[in-house]
Amino acid sequence: MTIPRHLYALPRLQSMLIKGHDPCTRRRIFLVPLVPRPPSYSKFVNMAIVLPQLGPWAESHIQTITQATTQESFNEAFDAFVTKDESHLEITFNGVSVTRDEYKARLKGEAFDEAGASVQYNGIATVPGKDGNVTSNFIGEAGIFYTAIIAEGIVIRDAPVERRLTSSINISVKNDPTIHKPATLPGIRGFFDPRRAFKINQVVANVPNTTSST
Repeated sequence: MTIPRHLYALPRLQSMLIKGHDPCTRRRIFLVPLVPRPPSYSKFVNMAIVLPQLGPWAESHIQTITQATTQESFNEAFDAFVTKDESHLEITFNGVSVTRDEYKARLKGEAFDEAGASVQYNGIATVPGKDGNVTSNFIGEAGIFYTAIIAEGIVIRDAPVERRLTSSINISVKNDPTIHKPATLPGIRGFFDPRRAFKINQVVANVPNTTSST
């Protein structure tokens, strides 16, 4: 009996369902289809995950903070945006110098405890920074003007109460030396992003949204 290439004999596996006999030796054999090997991570070796440049990075983090609807998601979004190195951190909010914790509390008051939010970017300008002696589009200075419509968790006459948050924010972003690269699979790059904002100057106007269709 010739065993097809896509099958192989496992005489000791009594639990297999495909059974037969070899007519030459009259020995019972158990046949199972060859199972394809699971894909190996080796095919991804030397694959680089491309990190966003400064402009998209800043927009993404601002949107994540603004749209956070739980304490946990807000904390994660804030920590991924603002450095924890307070000795090198400068924050001005509505013209007043504030600490990291004060800034976090004010952002939480502006865009938290909500049912949802939409963010529209009205303009962004970036200036590349220096990574050592190399000019990099991934760090530097960014100025962003945006509007967020925030739906509160309060409903009046079957419609959520909405607020319009208009803001201008200037940030200085660089690689944070206090963030250490975690262990990764060999050859896979790009999962590590140590960039954080070290200087923040933000102006925020938060008013009821009077342009709602409701």
